[in-house]
Amino acid sequence: MDITFTDALARLGLILATATLYLVSTGTAVVALGLRHAVDTHWQRGLSYFQIGWRWIRHALAHAEYLLPFFWLEPGPDPYPAIASKSQAARPIAMIFEQSLEIT
Repeated sequence: MDITFTDALARLGLILATATLYLVSTGTAVVALGLRHAVDTHWQRGLSYFQIGWRWIRHALAHAEYLLPFFWLEPGPDPYPAIASKSQAARPIAMIFEQSLEIT
């Protein structure tokens, strides 16, 4: 392998990791600041923080709003976990070796 190819690949990985961190951080901040309704009109849609962050950036650029200039990650468990559907929320969390694990 050529050194320049390896360096370029490492830089690309750094850019992707930083972009992912910024999008998740923006999604977390949007939810914490109560601005989720601007990008996720259906509360039970089940969007990830990454998707909320991406939609906020698109929304902010389209409506001349601000982009968040800081990182915001909440410690502890997720207060608003993503749920794809109501039927999925009713099912057990994980099925491992034919045994269901439930959080009680």
